[in-house]
Amino acid sequence: MKSLLLNKILYILGFKRQKKISLSKEIIADSLKLLNKLSWDTSFISPVWEKVFSKFGETNLNKSKNEIDLIALKENYENYFVNQTNQRAYDLTILDNFNQNIFLFGPKKSGKSYLANLWKDKNNAISYNNNFSAIIETKKNVVIDDVLGKSSDENLFHLINHCKLNHLKIYFVSSFNISDYDFKFKDLYSRLREFFYIEIKAPDEEMCKMLMVKLFSDKQIIIKNKEIFDFVFKRLNRTYLDIYIFVEKLDRLSLEKKRQLTIPLIKEII
Repeated sequence: MKSLLLNKILYILGFKRQKKISLSKEIIADSLKLLNKLSWDTSFISPVWEKVFSKFGETNLNKSKNEIDLIALKENYENYFVNQTNQRAYDLTILDNFNQNIFLFGPKKSGKSYLANLWKDKNNAISYNNNFSAIIETKKNVVIDDVLGKSSDENLFHLINHCKLNHLKIYFVSSFNISDYDFKFKDLYSRLREFFYIEIKAPDEEMCKMLMVKLFSDKQIIIKNKEIFDFVFKRLNRTYLDIYIFVEKLDRLSLEKKRQLTIPLIKEII
């Protein structure tokens, strides 16, 4: 029973994927009680519940014995946690009939590629990999990840002109803004200034905690008490990349030493 409840709460938070799962107010209450018994601080989870309930409302919750089918949740509750640091980026990415070209930038490992793939699927686009002839032949909308490091300035300039001429949309992704890039082909800079710019900001406290819980769950790393979680959180650099690197190191170390997660073990890599 405890395992089932934990799976349910991890699914809601986006840390487990299941074909179908039902949620009720009772399940939420029981799940939070379980986390509290494990000495978890559940306060940072409440914003996620609020988003779920505000999305579906009390009326939907009262349907079918007070249950909702979580398969209807948007993908951001399955794979991608959204809060104030990336809300605008997510909203504009999935927006219907948004006809401006988009330039998305933000920190490494912040989920930019995930948003690019959402846009790609939604807009019947293809990924550009320096194959300009493929773009001309297919005449589809275009996505380029790591755009300012993947192609020559001149090729990008011609690609933008081609898309503009054929009324095709573009979604560019980069780890930095164009103002931080040294353009060798100045005409490209003028073209890129016409794009609509979206920034994913550095993770705040809520996002860092949610990301840590997700990555621990992905690696099946069990944190048995809040003291361990707090010890890590207070000492870790709060960037997406640092959190990913830390969890990878911790996973390798715990597998090598075949030890449970403890503060002495964590001290070996922090």
